[in-house]
Amino acid sequence: MGDASPRATVHLVPTLHQYHLAVPGYGFDALTRVLDALRPDVLLCELSERALRERRPQVVRQEYQHSVFPYLARRGIPAVALEPGGDLWDELVTRALEAEQQFKDLAPARHADHERRLHAMLGNLLRSWDSPAAVDSARTELVFEEKHARENELFGAAYRENWNRWNEHFAQTIGRTAQAHPGQRIVALAGVEHGYWLRRRLRELATAAGTWTLASRLDGKD
Repeated sequence: MGDASPRATVHLVPTLHQYHLAVPGYGFDALTRVLDALRPDVLLCELSERALRERRPQVVRQEYQHSVFPYLARRGIPAVALEPGGDLWDELVTRALEAEQQFKDLAPARHADHERRLHAMLGNLLRSWDSPAAVDSARTELVFEEKHARENELFGAAYRENWNRWNEHFAQTIGRTAQAHPGQRIVALAGVEHGYWLRRRLRELATAAGTWTLASRLDGKD
């Protein structure tokens, strides 16, 4: 007889950190409504174990004190940290900053041009996002995939490797959590910039595992 264990379902939900304040259609209350609609059994948070345990306010990831932490308190469900901690966190953050700084030092004009392009790109996205589904869309993922392709080219192999390692840590943590909770609904919160990378990798991991599935985007499309 085959394995009749029910499969877990993983929902990857993008967050906007402090930019939730700039998108009326996907503010902190809207994120809470997304969580209420999905009703996860387990919630993965883009925080370190320490930050998640202490529930301290975040300067950048403001969705936590305004939406996620109150939701966790209300529901009493398990929460899992997505971010690495300790030496690995220090290594990944340091390497990313060093790679960009090296490019800035070598080519300040090109770096300034890149920053102007990023500012324009973000402005266009913020004006176009009018709902959670608009954020969680193939169009959004393509914009950030193209952004990172440019940055990988500009900042070099070390930056590309670092970005891949960071996302792979997220993906493996999500996969392990899904494996450990058969039949349950898993929601993973990750900054919108990670979406294109994670969705592609999670499809691969789900296919290989055969014990959990990746849900469609909030816009209803795969």
